[in-house]
Amino acid sequence: MKIILAAVAVLACLILCHSGSGQFLQPDCGVVPNHFTFRIKGGTDAAIAANPWMAYLYTSSAFVCGGTLIHKRFVLTAAHCISREMPLKVRLGEFDVSSTSDCSDSQCLPPHEEYFVETAFRNRLFSMQRGRHDIGLLRLTTDVEYKVHIRPICVFVDPELRSSVEAIESFTATGWGVTDSGKTSRILQRITINRLDRSKCNRKFRQTLLQSQICAGHRQGDTCNGDSGGPLITFLNGTQNRYVQVGIVSYGSANCDGPGIYTDVLYHADWIQRVVREDEIKI
Repeated sequence: MKIILAAVAVLACLILCHSGSGQFLQPDCGVVPNHFTFRIKGGTDAAIAANPWMAYLYTSSAFVCGGTLIHKRFVLTAAHCISREMPLKVRLGEFDVSSTSDCSDSQCLPPHEEYFVETAFRNRLFSMQRGRHDIGLLRLTTDVEYKVHIRPICVFVDPELRSSVEAIESFTATGWGVTDSGKTSRILQRITINRLDRSKCNRKFRQTLLQSQICAGHRQGDTCNGDSGGPLITFLNGTQNRYVQVGIVSYGSANCDGPGIYTDVLYHADWIQRVVREDEIKI
C-alpha cells in the first residue's frame, strides 16, 4: 500500500494549533523514530519501523485483519473483523511476518510482541450487510510498553476539527492484504489513496454512504482482502509532527480495483473515548 506524507501547511496549522495535544486520544502519539528511514494491491513495501502502531490480528490458524494501537490497552480495527466464534490474538511491532526480528542494513528491531484479547467491542450500530459503523476495539489483557517499534497512532477526539479533517485529500493505507500476486503479503505494504466524492462510491456499491463513511481510492491500486481493519493515515507537519489515523479500511470491490469505503474515525470519537475512558475508570 504509498503514503502522502504532507498536508497543506495551513491545514496542518489549523488542526495542530487548535488545541495542542489535547485534541488527541493519547498525548504522546503518532511519532516515528527518525533514525529508521527505509522503503497492497498496486502498493509498495512500507519502511521498517515507519508504522509502529500497526497491529497484526490473527487466530490460531490464520491472519485475519489489520488494526492500530491507539492506547496502551486498546487496538482499533473494523467491527467485521471481530467474531465470537473466532477469538483474536494481536501481534505488535510486526513488519515481515516471516521473520522474528526485522532488520535493515545493520539495524535490527526488537522482536514483535504477542498479546491476548481480553474483551472485544463492536459499535452497536454496526451493520454487517451495509458495512455501516464498521468500527471495533480490542482490549488487551496487559498494558503495552511503548518501544521504538511499538507506539500508538494519534486519533482525533475534538469534533470541532470536523471541517479541517474533511479537507484532507490524500491518505496512506497500510496492511498485509492481498497484493498483485493474489496472495497476502508477508511484508507490510503501503499505498497512497485519495478522498473521492461519495457519489462515486454510491454508484459503485449502489447504496448511499453515511457521513460516518469515507469514499477513497487510487487508479493504480486500492486496499484489498486482508487489509480490513487497517488505517487511513495522514501526516501533519507543523509545530508537532504527527501521524494521525482518520479512517479504517472497511470494504471494497471483489477485485480490489477501487474505490473503497472506509470508516470515519473522528465521527466515532465519542464512542472510542467512552469505551477507553470507562475502562480506565475500572482499572
